[in-house]
Amino acid sequence: MKFEGYEFYRGFLKFGIPCGVFLWAMIFLCFNAFATDYFVKNGGSDSNTGLSDAQAWATIAKVNAQTFSAADRIAFNQGDTWEIGADEQLEPDSGTWIADVTYTQYGTGAKPKFNVANTKDQGIYAFLKEYFIIDNIQFSGGKTDQKFIFLDSCNNVQINNSYFTGIDPQFAIYSYHDSNPAVDVFNITINSCEFETTASNDAIRFATFSTVGNTRNIKISDCDFTDLPATAIRFFITQTYTDAGQAPQYIDIEDNTMNDIDRVAIIFDSGKNVTLARNDCDDIGDDSIANINAFQMNNIKTLLIEDNNINNVKTSVPDGHAIILDWGYTSNDHLTEDAVVRRNRLSNCLAGSSSSGVEIFKAINSKVYNNIIILCSRGMQLVNSQSSGNSFFNNTTSDIISYCMTIRSSAPICNLKNNIFKGGTYGVRVESNGVIPTEDYNSYYDNSMFKFYDATTSAEITIGSNSITSDPLLSDNFSIPTNSPAKDAGVALSDVLYDFRRLRRPRGSAYDIGAYEFGSTVSFRKINLSGVNVN
Repeated sequence: MKFEGYEFYRGFLKFGIPCGVFLWAMIFLCFNAFATDYFVKNGGSDSNTGLSDAQAWATIAKVNAQTFSAADRIAFNQGDTWEIGADEQLEPDSGTWIADVTYTQYGTGAKPKFNVANTKDQGIYAFLKEYFIIDNIQFSGGKTDQKFIFLDSCNNVQINNSYFTGIDPQFAIYSYHDSNPAVDVFNITINSCEFETTASNDAIRFATFSTVGNTRNIKISDCDFTDLPATAIRFFITQTYTDAGQAPQYIDIEDNTMNDIDRVAIIFDSGKNVTLARNDCDDIGDDSIANINAFQMNNIKTLLIEDNNINNVKTSVPDGHAIILDWGYTSNDHLTEDAVVRRNRLSNCLAGSSSSGVEIFKAINSKVYNNIIILCSRGMQLVNSQSSGNSFFNNTTSDIISYCMTIRSSAPICNLKNNIFKGGTYGVRVESNGVIPTEDYNSYYDNSMFKFYDATTSAEITIGSNSITSDPLLSDNFSIPTNSPAKDAGVALSDVLYDFRRLRRPRGSAYDIGAYEFGSTVSFRKINLSGVNVN
């Protein structure tokens, strides 16, 4: 006799789903079969069962008094408010690797609100917890050292679809760990949350104060940061813990929107294997605050910055860069290494005379390519004698105020190929005691003073024999037309196999100069379908 569910099992095998996946699915379904939904609302009663809207609990104190199991859901009524102060802060329970404990909403209307009173330090506090989800909760408050969500030595946490507002809290989300207890912080995702007019320090901060545990596998994605008085995202760690090998690692910050941020959009004090991708940043910084850059990348080993849009970076001088690759602390042992900066659109970095789209201040072996940099005081800059092994390929700089490319004093040799240097007073300027770069196959146009200039000798340098000086005929989106002299005028580069639109180079007989290849349209391989039944 076939047992019940046999046909379901055979269906898994029929479609090639492995037995291990089948067994995992069965375990998951079993957990969910025994999961319980609990309800909390204003006007409920803590003497109720909590098992329905009609039997809803009333207070967070009642929720904290329970012990929940994996896959349980605790749902707060939409449109209701809990005053965290008269009531307790929420203290989540742990789920398991198979199923989380979820704190979420039910009903209709606005998200349930946790209003954190001035007598409370946080709205949610979790210590040594794991496998729980915070979903669709609104937070507000006004105490200067508050943390709306405080994750103390936690892992496997999701914070989704939640809203944070209130000008004074120190942090909206704060993840912290030290050496007591000695644990790692890992697998934390913050997704589709909104941060508006909140956090006097950072909207999100991950802080490491441990020589024996690190922060890793963190993802912040699809969040909206608006009108912040300080920084949007910071990974904080001091030199002591970095030197002990505990720099945060495997960090992905992707698809976020950041508008009207008064300080830095994203800052790392140190890190390893960091990705910043597809973030849209506008109006970063404040004219009255010094040392602001949109992406401040300090002492990161292996860094990818791609497909971001950064516009209008403001600061009182110095700085004002869209992206800066920098060192950490006070030692040259803490340089950024092996960074790739590609396919970013960077504009309106005009705060100071040296504000730029990309500055390599102290970094080695960086590759900067396929970026579009427009309407900045300077296009790209290489600074400091420690910054060795860096390359700038296939970038388009246009409508620059002063220098499209700057080699600062004492900066070592770098490689410049296939770039468009349009506008400004100089195409490439090498400051006194800077090393003349390897330069060829570049386009220089409309540089009002010099194309390639050496300040040490106060003389123009002869550009490479394959570089060009006629108008590249850039279109409104900074691509090139079929009659552009930049078409097929570049050199093949193994580091730059694709263009700004991720399409294969070359499209013609040779690489084009600039971020775009001419004719960058999607093409499809022709497939022979003869003899194939497409029904």
